[in-house]
Amino acid sequence: MLSSCPVSHELSPLFGDNDASSKVECHFSIVVEKGKRPDKDGFIVSVSAADTDLAMLRANIAQRSTGITMLPEAVAFEDEEGNEIVSIDQVQRARVVYLTTPIAGLEAPVVRGYPIFGIAPMLFSDMRQQSISYFDRYGDTFSYYLLGVKGYYTRDLAVTNATINDSEYFEKSMGYPWSELHELGGNGLITSSSDDPDWKLAHRLLVPAFSASAMNVYGHKMAEISEQACEWLDSHIGEPIEMFNFATSVTFQIIARIGFGFDFNLLDPAGTGQHPFTEGMDYCLKQMLVRFILTPLWKYLPIAANRKFAEHMRNMRATVQQVIDERRTSPDAASMKKDLLGFMLNARAPNEDGNLVGLSDRLIQEEIITFGIAGTETSSSTISFALQLLDKHRDVQHRALQELAAAGITADTPPTIQQTNKLTYLTQIINETLRLFPPVPVLLRKCKKDYILPGGIIIRKGDQLRIYVWGLHRDPKVFPDPLKFDPNRFSPENIKNIKPGSWVPFVSGSRACLGRQFAMMELRAVLARLLSRYEFHVVGNDEPRYHPAKLTTSPMNLFMTVQKRTSLPDANTPIATDAGGNNDNYTVEHPALHPLTHTVSADKLPRTFVVYGSNMGTSEDYATQITGQLRRMGFADITLLPLDDWDFASMQSADGRRSLVVAITSTYNGMPPDNARNFAKLLDQGTRTDILKDVDFVLFGCGNSLWHTFLKFPRHLYQRFVELGATPLTEFTAGDSNDDLDDEFMKWSLQVGMIVTGHYSSSVDAYIDVATSMLSEN
Repeated sequence: MLSSCPVSHELSPLFGDNDASSKVECHFSIVVEKGKRPDKDGFIVSVSAADTDLAMLRANIAQRSTGITMLPEAVAFEDEEGNEIVSIDQVQRARVVYLTTPIAGLEAPVVRGYPIFGIAPMLFSDMRQQSISYFDRYGDTFSYYLLGVKGYYTRDLAVTNATINDSEYFEKSMGYPWSELHELGGNGLITSSSDDPDWKLAHRLLVPAFSASAMNVYGHKMAEISEQACEWLDSHIGEPIEMFNFATSVTFQIIARIGFGFDFNLLDPAGTGQHPFTEGMDYCLKQMLVRFILTPLWKYLPIAANRKFAEHMRNMRATVQQVIDERRTSPDAASMKKDLLGFMLNARAPNEDGNLVGLSDRLIQEEIITFGIAGTETSSSTISFALQLLDKHRDVQHRALQELAAAGITADTPPTIQQTNKLTYLTQIINETLRLFPPVPVLLRKCKKDYILPGGIIIRKGDQLRIYVWGLHRDPKVFPDPLKFDPNRFSPENIKNIKPGSWVPFVSGSRACLGRQFAMMELRAVLARLLSRYEFHVVGNDEPRYHPAKLTTSPMNLFMTVQKRTSLPDANTPIATDAGGNNDNYTVEHPALHPLTHTVSADKLPRTFVVYGSNMGTSEDYATQITGQLRRMGFADITLLPLDDWDFASMQSADGRRSLVVAITSTYNGMPPDNARNFAKLLDQGTRTDILKDVDFVLFGCGNSLWHTFLKFPRHLYQRFVELGATPLTEFTAGDSNDDLDDEFMKWSLQVGMIVTGHYSSSVDAYIDVATSMLSEN
């Protein structure tokens, strides 16, 4: 029990006991918050000999926090020498026990941002790396303002475990930027809050849809679609393949077939093109990124992009409703075993009034679209990164191939689910890939009651908390040498050493991913089939690179070639037990990042070349516009010229200073524009893979999708730049004159401004002035 007696009182009577036989022996200690004086600020606690751990002591101390919830688990102690106290024996030996968690709570350090924008500029370049710089400067938990809303950011493991798993005090938040996904997924499982009746009902109904028996049904379809992927690859042997796009086609086919029994023919070797549904999904997801970058107000503007977004949403919902109507009149209408749609149409669960209810058509539509969001890009990113890492780390790949052979898997026969479920080392590879490249790098939580976090920081009702998964996964205290790719971290012997909450690619707690088993089965099935049948080799730069501006972690500019695998290793050869190799070969490189709080002088900014290829004047006009934009942002050493006049062979740096190239070009009947033809010939003759190694570049392609040669030359130009050693700062981006080319160019130029501001540490204020001016003019 606790005494309110101040420490300055005489202590000796407390130890007197005239009737020891009738009382439990107690020990008394002084408890004081660390940094305060025991004689003035301390209080006395008694520890009973009956206590076996610190639970009762923590609970009693937590009760002293008035008005703010403090969980007993958050109470931590040290002795006078600074050693952590973890047992009753240590308390009994210590005359003074120091509380490292203040009872009254502390205010978090505040990152000073910009008026209105807050810390939004941190998102201009690379949210992941900029977040790390903030944590290094302000500690593992800090507060910030984003577009006028206060929030907290943490990579602290104890805080993570307290907030992910504690539904009484925290719930999933769909605050900005994830709130933009609500426009797409509605009240689906991922895009709705935990207290939403729709979420509660769908969660109850769909749990059986991911049972072991259901997984067996889904597994056969996964294997079938993996074979379709092989047929597609057979027709592209030796060609550079954009792996993320290919993997996305595979995973979307899987989720569409298993989700609602629909075949979009995305893996048709004849290349019939996108289905309107997938075209709409692709467009709307890209618009989510635009809306995230350009603030939530963007979606309310009466512009073509927003009208097109609304049209695509109507078409996607109409497609899903058509599938629902057809299923209701089919022989399988009452079956819950065919696919997820069968569960959604037939499952019933009690609502809050106790009545058995099912999902409405509206909610089924939203769940299907949600599955498309959750089950496509996340899995395709993991497949892509895993294949790239395995190409780089051949010893790891060799061991994986040995495991395939030992399981009886061959290049000629699709593996069974029973075989792939036994691939423990492949599972370790997947887990390690998810650690290095978690698809969702940040989780959002909302505080429901005033609360003292582990460590003593107060968070108040209504505040947003961002949990930095990317930082948790790279914590050297949990994962030594965290940038090393080492699947043995997840071996049966080592996985028990991974602390709870430090590896959360599927989240945890009440909002843990329902489809985790589905995703792991899918990843094993696809990777096992692809690895058993093909060799994958990265084209150009072999270091994994993620897209710095995207909300999800996806590979950037990852091209691979595919060759038929002639054989698997001998399964009887002893399998190495360690990933081994030179540690330098396992380092994952990240784009260099300069803190945005430091602005460099104009003479430190890169030499900049704005080059264009144009027949009708559009690309030249855009090049002139972005030249003016960059000049106003402080890029003084800038040259505007047609591609034919640009001497790209002289771009190697003599002084170590990098150059920035901004290229804007169109295609003329699939050929280069007139003022880019000579340049194109010289570019294709270049064989040195380092001629552009000192160049960073961005590229915007112009064209009309009605022509079958749409964007042929811009795409070729982008690929050749990469092959010759240049570093892309963005993915290939283009506009369509059959749609709203000017709008696409404006959005791209705003994005380029944000990226170069963060990448080169130019003036944020100058960029904001330029962006504000551009938006007001449009």
